[in-house]
Amino acid sequence: MNHHYQQRVIQKKEGQKNNTYPRNRLPKNGFTLMEIILAIGILGLLMGSVFTLTNSSALLSQSVVQAQTQHRHKLAFEGYLERMFLNLPHDAKITLAEGEAPLQTLIIQNPGTFFPSLENDYFASLFAASAARNSDDLINVIATWKSLENQGPEDTENSTIIDISDYQQRLTLISNLTSLQWEIYSKQDDTWQTTWSTSKGRPTHVRLSYSHSSSQEIETITFWIPPRVESR
Repeated sequence: MNHHYQQRVIQKKEGQKNNTYPRNRLPKNGFTLMEIILAIGILGLLMGSVFTLTNSSALLSQSVVQAQTQHRHKLAFEGYLERMFLNLPHDAKITLAEGEAPLQTLIIQNPGTFFPSLENDYFASLFAASAARNSDDLINVIATWKSLENQGPEDTENSTIIDISDYQQRLTLISNLTSLQWEIYSKQDDTWQTTWSTSKGRPTHVRLSYSHSSSQEIETITFWIPPRVESR
């Protein structure tokens, strides 16, 4: 019996020896330097992917907003010209002058429209749509309205032209065009002409062809000018 007891005591001591650690060797309870570097690298890749997706979404959203803004400007530009040509008074006079190609200036005397100024709206005695190149070598269409002093729609003969800033206004109708061309239809010659003088009378149609830098597609719009007679 003593032999069996001694054998158990010896086995117990040997088990305690096997479960003990040397004083100079502690149990592993942390991350190694290689594991930390690997985790930081994976985290960096994830953050880079998230930033790329966020930046792409922001750029896409910005491009959509720019496209919508350009489309609204295009509709406003064409709509304003269409309304002005449809409502031209009987005594309106149109001139189309060629400048440095492909820049032209369309001038309408007595366009029959109002324009806003600092104090109130003024009745325009002259409307001019001129083309000018901007800093990017693209074309801007600039509208200029001028008014006559004390003038209204029914008072055009007894007014004098004044040249002060309160009675004129300049506004960019549309910008960043790559091409622009005005044409006026001559019923007598049955041709579209790039110049027009008041001696040729009142035209029936005006055609505008232009392309925007964002699309490069040439768009052509034809405006109808209805015949009008002086009301008595």
